[in-house]
Amino acid sequence: MRRHVILVSILAMVATACTVGGSGSTSPPVTALPTPSSTAADQPTPSATEATAPTASEGPTPPSEAAIPLDTVMATTAEGLTVRRTPGTGGERMGFLSLGTVAYVLEGPTEVDGLPWYRITGLGLPYASGCITTPPDQPIECPAFHGWAAGASAAGDPWLTPADPGDCPEPTIESISEWGFTWRLICWADEPITFDAWWPEIPEDAGLGGVCPQEGQPGGFLYCQHINYNGLSASPDEGFFVNRLALSIDPASGVTMPERGQWIRVTGQFDHPSADSCADLAGDDEDPDGVVFACRLQFVPTEVEARGG
Repeated sequence: MRRHVILVSILAMVATACTVGGSGSTSPPVTALPTPSSTAADQPTPSATEATAPTASEGPTPPSEAAIPLDTVMATTAEGLTVRRTPGTGGERMGFLSLGTVAYVLEGPTEVDGLPWYRITGLGLPYASGCITTPPDQPIECPAFHGWAAGASAAGDPWLTPADPGDCPEPTIESISEWGFTWRLICWADEPITFDAWWPEIPEDAGLGGVCPQEGQPGGFLYCQHINYNGLSASPDEGFFVNRLALSIDPASGVTMPERGQWIRVTGQFDHPSADSCADLAGDDEDPDGVVFACRLQFVPTEVEARGG
């Protein structure tokens, strides 16, 4: 069982994301910005991907000014762009992206084998949220993919290009929970946001429990989501088990929660600075980069105000 999800209430949250926002169904259409088109011979295909591209000695490296900025949305401009677990043509292949697929840039460019590589992720569910693994020779359709793709050919023909994500919604408990998880960084990142939410009571039959060995370590309050019971709802009718958003309270912040069973006004941020320390908390079966990304998606309150019943 992954330690990035809350044992009980996350099931309802993931179900909501899958049906409402996990695939970006309530998100705005993402539009690729104009870019020079690659010829068919230059475009990677499912059978002849970047693995057949020239090495550094056979062609120039794309200019640095063409680099895609970090923490931005991009789109593929070539059909069948390979995604790998590590940068380089020798990295394990995870599948490929169809033409026009949109994703979020987390890292890069890193030059390997004469190509600029970017670590990218889908716009939907959080890392390690349970999508079926894509066969390496098939298109990646899961909105939670996480891997490396080449941003251009060795000759500089773009395979990835920045895209316009469109307008973001006002931050409410509904919009935050119903849009794909990566939109938390696209729309709000580390900017403080304020919204109202229902702070539900914990029922006697909740069956909660468990421990997290990393809880007291730096970043542990972001990592240990399976013992985080501070879930918010959109209304009293939803109750405790429909967890719209979990509050990950920084022990150093001094933030305390009011009595449950009432409306509260919350101010806080995603992309907390402590997220980088989550890399040191990753287990043997976890990708440290993916763990950091999961920690960046957690909401950290800086102020909580009781609003009454």
